[in-house]
Amino acid sequence: MNKVISVIVALIVTFNALAVDPAGARIDRDGGMDIPTPILIIGLIIATIGCFALGLSKNKDGKRDSSGMIGLGVLGVVGLIVAFNHIC
Repeated sequence: MNKVISVIVALIVTFNALAVDPAGARIDRDGGMDIPTPILIIGLIIATIGCFALGLSKNKDGKRDSSGMIGLGVLGVVGLIVAFNHIC
């Protein structure tokens, strides 16, 4: 049950973090610094590639070191799809 609640909370935070205004900057509701969308997308692409690389890597015994990283890579792809849909 804790995993389900954690995933729900992570999705809510992700959707709030990907709120993009038409001018191309991330909407910051706390009055802090705005992050330009291209930097946000480049960081998300690098993190997604890194998650897939770590998820597919194997240790010396032939077992995957961190299989949960593939799931994070999939979330990164979903995040990129959402970000690109907000841009157009």
